[in-house]
Amino acid sequence: MGEQWYWDAKKESRFHRMEMEASAVPAGIEGICYTIRDNVNLMKAHGLPMGRIFAVGGGTKNALWLQCLADILEQEICVPAVSFGAAYGDALMAALAGGAFLDWKELSDRIQVKKIYAPNPENFAVYRKQGHIFNKLYEVTKDHMHQLSGSI
Repeated sequence: MGEQWYWDAKKESRFHRMEMEASAVPAGIEGICYTIRDNVNLMKAHGLPMGRIFAVGGGTKNALWLQCLADILEQEICVPAVSFGAAYGDALMAALAGGAFLDWKELSDRIQVKKIYAPNPENFAVYRKQGHIFNKLYEVTKDHMHQLSGSI
């Protein structure tokens, strides 16, 4: 997997402690969700507004991924009725910057939602614990990931 954090372009998702091959897909999905969680937390730490979160593109066809993301972020994930991928979001943000919308709330209110994935509080404790381990794994494997990235 090539899921990367913008502050460490050599960081890649890795599979740890898999007991059977079938766990590869959920492990990959969870790794991507934890990376998104860290990016969302970074935006929040810098005071960026975080109201509704929209998922767009091909990932919106995967209910397991969207539910996992909602559970890890502990926030609803909205799938818009019209989804053209990241370019659509870029165009909406450009329209906001150009004055077509008063603010983020107006922009968000104009987007019709097809489906909402609500977070399941029963999963919070497990994902919080695993998320802490995910972060520790990154710290102890970071140097090895950088070495592997340079050897390809």
